[in-house]
Amino acid sequence: MIGTAFISNLYRRIYPEKLSKETAQAEMSPVILCGRMSVPGEIDAQFNEAYNNERLPECLKIPGYIRNRRFEAVRGEPKYTTVHEMESVDVWKSEGWDNWRTMVTPVWNSLIRGQMVHAEGSPAVFRRIFPA
Repeated sequence: MIGTAFISNLYRRIYPEKLSKETAQAEMSPVILCGRMSVPGEIDAQFNEAYNNERLPECLKIPGYIRNRRFEAVRGEPKYTTVHEMESVDVWKSEGWDNWRTMVTPVWNSLIRGQMVHAEGSPAVFRRIFPA
């Protein structure tokens, strides 16, 4: 269904700290997966450290995975958004993605996973339709 949720949040990029020229000038990838989530404020630092250093670098090992970025809300909720760029929806449905999603990493599994809450409709997968 189209147009069932309207979001007017404002986010700033927090990961990676600096974009390469190639990434900054890249066209939209064929598929993006957007995860929108929040964690209790008292574990923000651990969440960001674990996501940026334990989790996201591992995504780049998945065949067909292009890149990722994370954003923090300046206005609105949830507090965080992660954008994963992929070559096709097959990446999101792949064994590699499932292995990444369920992989065990120290801080993530012991502290973060049980306290992270996804916003309604998250994650969402979008496919570029033009240009094909």
